[in-house]
Amino acid sequence: MALPTGIEMQRHEQLRALEYRLRVYDGVSAELRDVEIRVAGPGGRETVTCAPRPSDNDRLWFWDSKNEPIAEADRIIDTAVVVGGRVQS
Repeated sequence: MALPTGIEMQRHEQLRALEYRLRVYDGVSAELRDVEIRVAGPGGRETVTCAPRPSDNDRLWFWDSKNEPIAEADRIIDTAVVVGGRVQS
């Protein structure tokens, strides 16, 4: 079994941090599954991934299920506010 690369480890750490942050929202569930977080709430569902953004020198960004960028991967709270708001309303 190959060891994860630096970017894979960073991606997993950012996704794990976002998963925990999303759990503070009432009625919202968040589950990290491999390379994505599945988020569900009374207003809907969302899938969040973390991947390089070519137009930003390949820095890691969070992406939604429509493959639209949400925020840089180090902006955990900002991303949680956006995603949490989507699945709560």
